This record gives sequence, C-alpha cells and structure tokens, in this order.
Amino acid sequence: MNKIKNLALFLIYSLIPNRLLRVIINKHFSEEKLNRSFSQEGEDLILNRLFSKKSKGFFCDVGAFHPKEFSNTYLFYLKGWNGINIDPRPGSKKLFDFYRPKDINLELGISDSDCEKLVYHMYANPLYNSFLSEPVEKVKKIDEIDIRVCTLEEVFNKYLPKNVEIDFLSIDAEGFDFSVVRSNNWSLYRPKVILIEFFNRPFDEFMNSELYKFLQSKEYSFFAKTVNTFILVSHQYQLQIFGPKV
Repeated sequence: MNKIKNLALFLIYSLIPNRLLRVIINKHFSEEKLNRSFSQEGEDLILNRLFSKKSKGFFCDVGAFHPKEFSNTYLFYLKGWNGINIDPRPGSKKLFDFYRPKDINLELGISDSDCEKLVYHMYANPLYNSFLSEPVEKVKKIDEIDIRVCTLEEVFNKYLPKNVEIDFLSIDAEGFDFSVVRSNNWSLYRPKVILIEFFNRPFDEFMNSELYKFLQSKEYSFFAKTVNTFILVSHQYQLQIFGPKV
C-alpha cells in the first residue's frame, strides 16, 4: 500500500513545475515548524492558544539562554513577532544577534539591586547559571564573574518601542525571579501574560509564595502550569479573551 502511495505522490510531484514545487515544500515545512514546540515543556503552545488571534506581537524573555533551544519565544519569532531577549551569559548576545537579528538582544542581568554589577555563578551545565551562589540543582561550579545588571524598568524605558504593548514576559532566572519581578515598573509596563519558572517545587509553595502574592497585588492570577513553569494572566487580558464571569 505504501509503495502505491509513494508512486502516486511521485507522479503528482513530477507533474508540478520545480518552482511551484519548491513553494509547496517550503510552505509545508514552515507550517510544520509553526506547529511544533521549542519550549522545554510546551509553554509556547499554551501561549500560542492565548494569542491565537494575533499575527504580530511583542515579547520579553529574561534568562533567554539560547535563541532556539528551550526557547519560549522562538516559535513567535518564526511567526513574525519580535521582542527583547536578555541573558547575562558571556557570548549569548552574539548568538542571538546571529539567529534572531530582528530582536533586541542584551547581554546583561536583571535585578532590583542598587549595584551596577553582581557576581554571576557559572556551572558545568550553563542552564543553571545564576546570580545565586547556590544552584537550583547540584552541579559543579566552573567560574564566577562580575556581570552588569539593571532593572527591567530601565530596559523597557530604553528599548521598548514607542506605543508597543508587551504581550508576554518570560522569566527564567534560576531562583532570582522575584528580584527580576520587583525591578519592573508595574504601573507603566504590564505584560498581558507572565511565565515564571519555579523549578522542581510543589504547586502550593508557589501559590503561597511572596512572589505570587506580589503579582496578585498587581492584578495577575494563575492560569496554567507545566512541570516547572507557572503561567499568569493579567485580569484585564482575561476579560479580553474570556469575557466577564457570569
């Protein structure tokens, strides 16, 4: 049966001009890419449902790590969105500039600290690099260096395009997330959706954390969860996509 099917496809394709065939194949592979996940746990597919009616949008990825691997934003970049990618790992900006030239790519840390630099701890597995001296997993430390830091508010003041709203904010700061969250000006910059990695911790611990209580006070509430990532949606955007509660 497969032989007959393959022969039929061969005959069909042989009748199509090469130029048109290339268009069909490219379209197929483009659509295939847009239906797969690049996130670690499928977070981008949840976001894709939340923003299914938006052909263009803007994101911010704090702790972006890599332009494609384990990325909550690469799927949206392929769809024509753009945004700000931030990662303190040395050499990360060069990689993002190569693969994501339409984005704003920054090699620095985000913190609510008054310091201009913080000690950045680097481990054998760079996924666990952090401004915290104790990694979230037991891994070997290979180096520590001083890295420039600033607040999220400063980044948005300088780099957010005029009259552009932030559709979603992804934060993966290896335990440094609350410092990142506190560094924003929530009266000025209000992403519709926030993703926060809360690595290997129980559901109740996040829901009772100071981090979640802080975001609740800014009118965000829990919407969904993957294994390690919590997704919060602003009350205003919930009304926009789901309508008022009956």
